[in-house]
Parts: sequence; structure tokens; C-alpha cells
Amino acid sequence: MRPTLGDKLSITDMSLNEASHWTGELERRASQRTGQPIAQARAAIARRVGAMPGTLENLRKGRLNDIGRGLYERIRLALIDELSSEVRRLEHEIQTLRQIGVGCGSREMAEAIAHLEKARAALGNP
Repeated sequence: MRPTLGDKLSITDMSLNEASHWTGELERRASQRTGQPIAQARAAIARRVGAMPGTLENLRKGRLNDIGRGLYERIRLALIDELSSEVRRLEHEIQTLRQIGVGCGSREMAEAIAHLEKARAALGNP
């Protein structure tokens, strides 16, 4: 059976799905990093990407039909910036652990390395 045109996601739908996922990831990371509830983290992210918090909430809940290319790019760049900052922080943490003599077999070092690999993979930098 051949797929019909209705079975395919449009570019707009894919962009909305990506932007929604990226926004959720930004919210989760900001909430964990700052200890703020998601709503406060969303407000900070909205300021960062130049959008209203309600727009990001509607995006996350699938209530938008379209987002502009500019907002899509700002969300994407905000996530890249967030992941890049995490990579730098983890590299510094690993360097500090090595300087204080923590071995490669320690739990702390293994966790830091695993998180670093995960962040690099998310950025596309193995």
C-alpha cells in the first residue's frame, strides 16, 4: 500500500515537532540547572529567544500551526548554545577531577565522561 499525501508530515509539521522538542529540552535543562519550575524557566527561555512565554507553551502543547523561520532558528541556536555551555562545563569538571587526582575508574569521573559524550553526541560532535 502506497502512502498518500495525507500520511506524510509537511515541512511545517516537522519544524513544529523539532522546535517543540528543542523547547522542551531547553525548559527541562533550565529548570534542572536553576531549580525553577518549568513556567519560570519557560519565561526565561522566551526572553532569550525573543518570544512570549505563551507562544512557547502553545508550541509545546501542539497548539500552533506554524512558527516563523526566525523563531525556529533562535530556538535551535539557543539549544546549541546550551549544549555547548554544558560541554565546556563538563570538560572543565573532568580537568578539575584529574588535577585533584581522581582516577579514571572513579564514579565521579565516569559520570562526567558519560555526560560529556551525551552532550557532544547531541551537538553532533563525537
